[in-house]
Amino acid sequence: MGESILIKPGQQNRALLPGMVELPDVGKNAPMGSGTVTSLISSGGMAIIYEIWNPDLEVTRAVKLLHPDHSADSEDRFYTEMKISAKLHHPNIVEIYSVGKWNNLPYIEMERINGLTLEKTISDKGALPLEVCTAIGIMVGRALNYAHNQHYVIFGSEYQGIIHRDLKPGNIMVASDGIVKLMDFGIAKPVTANTHTIEGMVMGTMQYLAPEQLDGKDIDMRADIYALGTVLYEMLTGAQTFPDTNIGKLVTAKLHNNYIPLETFKIQIPPTLSALVHKCMRYEKEKRVQNMLEFLHTIGAIHKAITPLSPEAVMAAFMQSHNAEKKSIGLKPRTTAMSNKATAVLIVSCIGLATVILWFSLVYGQALLKPLFRNHSQAIAPVGIPAATSQNPPRDIFAPDTTRAATALKSADRADVSPSDTAKGFHNVDIKFIPKEAPKTLFSRKATKPITQNAIKSILTTSNEPTPSALSQSTNGDQIPSGDLVERLSFQYKTRSILTLFTGEVESAHFQNALALYPMVQQDDALTKKIKIYRMRCLSGVNDRTRLQAYLDAQEIFDGEFYLEKAKDSRLSKNMVLATEMIRKASVSPAAFLSSRVFRESLEFEKATIASAVFDISPSETNKQGAFDAWNTVKALMRSYPEHQYFLKADAEIKRITSP
Repeated sequence: MGESILIKPGQQNRALLPGMVELPDVGKNAPMGSGTVTSLISSGGMAIIYEIWNPDLEVTRAVKLLHPDHSADSEDRFYTEMKISAKLHHPNIVEIYSVGKWNNLPYIEMERINGLTLEKTISDKGALPLEVCTAIGIMVGRALNYAHNQHYVIFGSEYQGIIHRDLKPGNIMVASDGIVKLMDFGIAKPVTANTHTIEGMVMGTMQYLAPEQLDGKDIDMRADIYALGTVLYEMLTGAQTFPDTNIGKLVTAKLHNNYIPLETFKIQIPPTLSALVHKCMRYEKEKRVQNMLEFLHTIGAIHKAITPLSPEAVMAAFMQSHNAEKKSIGLKPRTTAMSNKATAVLIVSCIGLATVILWFSLVYGQALLKPLFRNHSQAIAPVGIPAATSQNPPRDIFAPDTTRAATALKSADRADVSPSDTAKGFHNVDIKFIPKEAPKTLFSRKATKPITQNAIKSILTTSNEPTPSALSQSTNGDQIPSGDLVERLSFQYKTRSILTLFTGEVESAHFQNALALYPMVQQDDALTKKIKIYRMRCLSGVNDRTRLQAYLDAQEIFDGEFYLEKAKDSRLSKNMVLATEMIRKASVSPAAFLSSRVFRESLEFEKATIASAVFDISPSETNKQGAFDAWNTVKALMRSYPEHQYFLKADAEIKRITSP
């Protein structure tokens, strides 16, 4: 379809020209579907959703109308969604009643859900109670199991199974009665079918896509299982698994499956539930939960161990509590009708009061206000940089543009949930959910635009390291950034918080930039464990061994990454006894600021490198076998990445060690 011109309500007196499309005037009983339009529910790039009233059945329904300014590709997808959705009849999937055309635009008439999206629920409440997480997981799992195993005839061809491909909290509705509904099969596809999409385009919301979807590989039902894992993760923590809005960081994190493990959060989650979520999100789809029956069996057992109530009963109680909470704290101000005379009296009174205040301020204001401003003048921060102390950290440290790790760690501080607190009432039907304080915005939920495979490759090969002219040297060896560098990074991160800029550049592996920013980090922040680890990472990243060695000797940080770096430094210094002791400590210490996968790969690689060094010093059969086993472990761990330097090094070392 060509480009359309929209005629908005109030413009109906204009003559319609070719290409013009007149949208319904909400509230004017415009006919659509089986009823008349009563309100606008939402409007997106692909469709507009209206609420309609069916007077014959006396029910409200929703109508999804294809956007007038649509492409041929989106129209094809809309018709595919029509045909797929019409064949899905399940209690946990939004029901489709009919399809048709309005002003030559196709529409889908469906049930109107009175409730909230899961996205809104998490945004309001943060981390959800364990019972609610498992209940929602079960109901969404049932919907996916049904969709994955149905027989379909679409466009005259037969298919077995449908992949949703865009599973996310925004596409999951929680009705007021507690029933959870999966919706929006707009980019769903039969398992073996070619989709009506632009060649090379990545479809779906990137934060929830499986790695193989970004790689352009063939996908199956396990892509939905991966997405469900990310949804469970978000319900349990209140934070997205991959919250980056910077497309480069997001793509890199997704393709390396680099996320904060659940164990890092200060939340008591049953180990079986953490294991299930992590297994759903395994990078290799062969190692994930393999089908929804397996998922439902596991999460069903976990749910029964937490509560004797059914998922429906849990959600009904949760929504009842949520609705009661909204009524008690969300009361609108009571309004009363005023007569014209009363209104006039009120206006005259306000004018008179304003006149008195103005006269008083002119006569006495300067004398009264001067001490007030003098007392508070020192609390005013420089323009663009908020005042901060250890008790009052910069407000924008955990703003939407912050980095993934900082976001998740802040979420962990706020998500201090005790399962015993939420489970106590589950032996009685009258469950009371005590709402936690909803976290402030920890991450942006704005959907990323579609991206092509070529764009992803371009992102992964682009670097923005600073030029030497942008830096100058400080007295302690760190480089002080020029104003141009700070301004450029402030524009890039959309904040002037030096702490955010520093952590962002460390996590982007721009270590020279980060070292340049470090002297500007406030002292209270610099003493935190995270910033100490990040500075160590910078010194290692720029290969400044002299300063790194001095830094490691002056610190003692209980963190796996710290001990791993100390093991590497000891090996390079030929101190194998200390290197072996440090690698042992690293093996039993948590790495708070690295993903579990990256940490394990680095740990096993360093362990094997030390084993090789020990063998070279003392080539006994025992040391030879130790090095051989260590490198085989690395090779097995990296077998999915045969071009990775760890795999190549392992292969070379095994050949070297075993050669005559």
